Amino acid sequence: MPFVNRAECEIISPSYYSVDLGLGEGGVLYTEQSAMSSVRHLWFMLNDASRPSVITSTPTNVMYPCGYVAVDAVRRQITGYNSEQMDWIIHSTSIAAAASGFHGYFCARFDKPFVVVGVCKNYTLLPADIEEAEGSLVSAFARFDVPEGQCSLQVDVRVRVSFISMAQACRNLDGEIPDGTSLEETARPTRTQWAEKLDRITIEGAASDNDLSTFYTVVYHSLQYPYEQHEWDGRPV
Repeated sequence: MPFVNRAECEIISPSYYSVDLGLGEGGVLYTEQSAMSSVRHLWFMLNDASRPSVITSTPTNVMYPCGYVAVDAVRRQITGYNSEQMDWIIHSTSIAAAASGFHGYFCARFDKPFVVVGVCKNYTLLPADIEEAEGSLVSAFARFDVPEGQCSLQVDVRVRVSFISMAQACRNLDGEIPDGTSLEETARPTRTQWAEKLDRITIEGAASDNDLSTFYTVVYHSLQYPYEQHEWDGRPV
C-alpha cells in the first residue's frame, strides 16, 4: 500500500509505531502499535468506507507448514498456531526432524464485538457456520460496525504468544496484558527497557549516518536473542 508522504505518515520509536495508511476513496485506516517481549498491542481507527475488519494469517507461503485458526465471537478472540520455524526455513534439511514438533501458539483479543466473522483455507472463504480451520494456508477475520452517529471506530487488539498451547497463550494474555490495558501501559515498560540499554552507549568522534545506522542495527539484533524460555506464569517451555 503506497504512502503519499512516508515521513509525514509515520512515527517510529523503539517502543511505539504509528502510521496513517491513507486508503483513498474515503477510507480511513490509522494504526498505532507497541509491544513487549512476547506481546503485540495494536490500535486501529477505521471508518465505514474502509470496511472495518482485521484478518489473521497463520502459516506463511514460504514452507507451507500446517497451521490452525479458530474464531470465538463470544470472547472476542481469535486463537491458533503456526508450525513454521525460522530456523527451518534457513536450514530446512539439517533440522527438519527437530523443527517438525514446533508450534507457535497465539491468542488475539479484541475490545469490540464481532459483527461478521469468517475463516479461509487455501485463499477460499469457508461456509459461514465454520469457525475453525487447519491446513497449510489458513486465516480468520472479524468485521466491525461503526457506531451509529459516529464517523469512525477505534479497535484495540492485544496478542500474546506461547510455545505450550493456545490456552496458555490466553492465560499469558490475561496475566500480562489483561482487558483494559492501554497502549501506553504496554509501551511504557518497553520504552524504559530500551532507554536503560541505549543510555549505556556513548559514541565519540565523527560518525556518518550510515555508520550510526549500522551500529544501532547491530545493537538491536544483539538484543533480540536469546528469547525467553518460560511463560508469563513461570512455566518452562
